[in-house]
Parts: sequence; structure tokens; C-alpha cells
Amino acid sequence: MKKLFGFFCLGLMLVLAAAPADAQRARRADTSVRPLTREDADQRWAEFLASRPARDYAFKFELSHMPRKSPASEYEGYFWGKHFSGDTFFMRLKIWRKSEESSAEEFLFVSENGECKMFKKECGKPAQIPQSDWFKPLLAGLVYTPFDFAAPYKKWAANYAGPGRVGRAVHFFDMRPGGDFARQNPQIKKVRVALSREFNAPFYTEYYGEGDTPSRSMLLDSIKKIGDIWFMKEMEMQDKATRDKDKMKIAAVKFDELPIEIFSEKSLEEGIENPILDEI
Repeated sequence: MKKLFGFFCLGLMLVLAAAPADAQRARRADTSVRPLTREDADQRWAEFLASRPARDYAFKFELSHMPRKSPASEYEGYFWGKHFSGDTFFMRLKIWRKSEESSAEEFLFVSENGECKMFKKECGKPAQIPQSDWFKPLLAGLVYTPFDFAAPYKKWAANYAGPGRVGRAVHFFDMRPGGDFARQNPQIKKVRVALSREFNAPFYTEYYGEGDTPSRSMLLDSIKKIGDIWFMKEMEMQDKATRDKDKMKIAAVKFDELPIEIFSEKSLEEGIENPILDEI
């Protein structure tokens, strides 16, 4: 099974560009994709949970918010990541409406042994984001949320849901929250991830509340390779009720060791300079 560079906030990368697919197509079973045995499914899931980027990274991104019934609006920003294992990692995000960087919002995502905490800079100080706010937009009106970037659902109990296709052969895994999280966040009942058969990397993700219809979906649109590293080039998040979309495109990158200090609450308070990256 091939290995790819990736980052958990938006999924591990695939090696070929993908065509958009609707949710029904994504969930459709396909007899040409052979189901996994329980042992193979457990092994695939364990490998996915253990996967992590081989290098630290910094990205500049451009984001288009595309409401179904009104003009698009443009945003941009940066994110940084440092991963020690599949469940211990640090990520930082800075995002603003284009030409309004002075009003940027800054976030810090910390996962230690699978225990996730999220912070937001408010009035110049770091404030922990309560779980009930993990599902609020990063900026007013957007579809992307802190929950999408940190992906804490990786540690939820998972079950193999069978094979299918989302433009290519995949295997579906369903994750359901439990305990206090499930009781305090009734808006999320299940997350379904489609792992590619070839790379065992997330290609399509659906979020469910009540019922069998997903409330939101995230699709990998394309990837790019620099040297021996494949990474996400474009991603799309859609609100299924409104049909609003956020399309994210990576504009510049750098793969280099990052100081752990920039992923602290103190650094979030002090702020961080925009990195010098290589445009792609």
C-alpha cells in the first residue's frame, strides 16, 4: 500500500486528481470493489490512525466561499502543522477575508494522545473553544469549522461499512461519538470516511446528524507533488442543506522543521509572522 504525505485537518492525500461526486454516488455499493475481511478492515483502519506527515509543513491557502444564491466572497490565510504520531499533533491556522488581514482570526489545534483541544485568539488572548462551538464557522458565513481542521473524530469508535466508489474504489468507515461528547453535541451522530483502496487515504468525508442524509461533505478535488511529497491542492466543503460551498486551494508551501514554541498558547497570544513560502 502506497504512502502519502498528508495532514489530519483535511485528510491524507491521494495521488490522482478526483472528480466531484454527489453523496448518493459516494454511498453506493459497487460489486466490482471486493469487501474487506474483518481482519483486513481492522488492519487498514489501524494503519490510517497511525499515519502522519513525515515533515512539518506551512501552507498558504486561498478560499472561495460560494453561496448558492449570492456572489462568492474570497478569503486567504496560512496554516502550520507539526505531527509526532497519529494522535499527537499541533496545528495553527490564520484566516481573513481578502484584503482585510488586520481582522484575521487565529486558531490553535492541539491533540495529545488523541485528546483534542482547540483555541481561538479573542481580544488578544487565547481562549479555549468549548465543544459546542467546534461546529461554528471559522468566520461568519463560511462552511469550514474548527472541527473540520482538527478532525477529532479519528479517535471515535469505527466500524467498516463496506466497499464502494467515489470516482475511484474506496472502503467506507463509520465513526460515532460516545460518552459526554455524544450527549453534549447531538448535532453530530456519525462521520463517514471513504478511504481509497490504493492509498488508504481519505478521499471523501460525510457528516451526519439525525437520519440517513449527510448534513455536510468534504471532497478532495486535486493533489500536487513536490519532490517525493504529495499533498492536497484543492478541497471542497459543502453544506448539504443550503448547498453553499467553500473551495480551498493551496497557493504556496514549505516543508521544513518548525519550532514547537509556535504551537503554544503564549505564541497564539503574541502572534506569528506570515512565513516565506514557495508558490505553486
